Amino acid sequence: MDVSQTDILERARTWRRAGQGVALATVVRTWGSSPRPVGSHLAVEARGGFVGSVSGGCIEGAVIQEAIATIDDGQPRLLDFGVSDEQAWEVGLACGGKVQVYVQRVEQLPALDALLAAQSERRAIASVTRLADGASCLLPEAIAAAHLLLSPEQRQEALARIVADDSGPLRCDDGLFLRVYAPAPRMLVVGAVHIAQALAPMAVLAGFAVTIIDPR
Repeated sequence: MDVSQTDILERARTWRRAGQGVALATVVRTWGSSPRPVGSHLAVEARGGFVGSVSGGCIEGAVIQEAIATIDDGQPRLLDFGVSDEQAWEVGLACGGKVQVYVQRVEQLPALDALLAAQSERRAIASVTRLADGASCLLPEAIAAAHLLLSPEQRQEALARIVADDSGPLRCDDGLFLRVYAPAPRMLVVGAVHIAQALAPMAVLAGFAVTIIDPR
């Protein structure tokens, strides 16, 4: 079963609170029939434990190795995998697409706390990361920090794309990556009947927050 973004962030926070080194790998670009969408996460701890996925299994082994190296030296890494690359064939990315994965060490717990608080309160929030050095800020929370990282044009685009739930490189500067964390859409199912028994689990797998309403 697919692991939710909240589960991945929760596990990363648990590892960090326990004093373990943690890296977060994120799909930042895709081309063709890539296995996982932009924004997909894989959290890795220093001993090799992991949760999440950036490729559905094809390149996880290689990304985990790079994540452990990032935990050790603190340097972010931008990784490319595609069917034309020798390394991609070695790790099994034979689906015909290409994926770019950004790996960075998780340094600060307040950022994870803020992301998870927004998730629990069903508020849209986003992180903006400068891929060159890993500098980041949260929007719309840390607007003061955003002024240091983003130009007015970049902030305007980022805020508009939070509303649209549109993760990806900023169009006005593709060296900045926007990861939007939007609350799951709600589905209200009226009646705990046989159809609801089949519909509810399918809706959860499709990403809905399901509530079943029944007078009994």
